[in-house]
Amino acid sequence: MEFKSHILELKIILILIAVLGLGLTFGIETKLINIDLSSIFIVITSVILLVGVYSYYAIMNSDFILNDEEILIINRFIFFKREEKIRLDRIKRIIFRDDTSINLLSGYKWVRIEYLTDSKSLKSKKVYCNGMEYDAFDENLNFPTFDEFFDELERRGLNIKWTKKRTHNKVYKS
Repeated sequence: MEFKSHILELKIILILIAVLGLGLTFGIETKLINIDLSSIFIVITSVILLVGVYSYYAIMNSDFILNDEEILIINRFIFFKREEKIRLDRIKRIIFRDDTSINLLSGYKWVRIEYLTDSKSLKSKKVYCNGMEYDAFDENLNFPTFDEFFDELERRGLNIKWTKKRTHNKVYKS
């Protein structure tokens, strides 16, 4: 069963940055041969934004493939591609966390997997999956969601915990 991060806002943001940079560059100077420093600055700024936004989304989004014996963690972004397999029988605990207030676009979600390595030492891996959606009433009909991933791991009998961002309550004494 596949649990993918679907990131629509990444595609929209990257297109807007490219269009903005090119539009401002050609809007400032109509002659291609005579380019001034302001248009070069706009192109450099757009490239830096493009690389920064792409890197953020590449680091903060991973996919999971779950079969009978293991979890496969995949990052499918170019320059950040990697795959890691973790056997289900070696997993000691999985913690799901949602800090939605940090990133208003897609939430700030991660999964921490604590498992035994081949040398019997305990290892912890934190995997970000911001683009994975929650199960909603009118959406997400075509792919499994973040909470369905939690439910599937729980159904398989793994030690799972779901946490939310803590809110600090102040107590005032009178």
